[in-house]
Amino acid sequence: MDNNPTRAAIVDAAEALLVGRGFKGMTIDAVAEAAGIGKGTVYLSFASKTELAIAVIRRREEYILDRLSEIGSLEEFLVERVVLRFDRYQDLPQGVDATLAGAAQEWRSLRRELAMREGGLLEHLGADLQTSEAMLIATEALLPFSFTYEALGERSALQDQARAVSRLLAGRKDYPVAGDSLLEKLERLHY
Repeated sequence: MDNNPTRAAIVDAAEALLVGRGFKGMTIDAVAEAAGIGKGTVYLSFASKTELAIAVIRRREEYILDRLSEIGSLEEFLVERVVLRFDRYQDLPQGVDATLAGAAQEWRSLRRELAMREGGLLEHLGADLQTSEAMLIATEALLPFSFTYEALGERSALQDQARAVSRLLAGRKDYPVAGDSLLEKLERLHY
């Protein structure tokens, strides 16, 4: 959480503009106006529009990582990894990748960082490095990063899919998959 009120106000304004206009429409001028400050003040806190957009997503991800750090089982971690992001990014229905198309390199870098941090949380829950990596990769297709909400489907069905994947990865075969299987969803996306 950012303790600097000016910086937090800038991120708040940028978030509203990113949601409403996308990366292209989120200009530094518009951010400054929405925050009620001068453009120079924005640049004192953020070197670029890209850095500011990544700060918006980083703040959302910090919230998610905080919640994930409170979870006590591998299975529940994987389900919440999906559900928390589904809930947190609904205002970006085209997905984070599409929203941040103009900051793709920086977004990929942040995703690598997030994966490393989540891997550390999984290791804390007892997964070795290889298992942690496999768990993150297996649930990646359920996140609203590359996929639209239309492709992901309803929250309850997605939660069921995440639960099925988590149980499978935990070596349990006692959880049925409701609705379309993950494979069927991926096939519809025409990979």
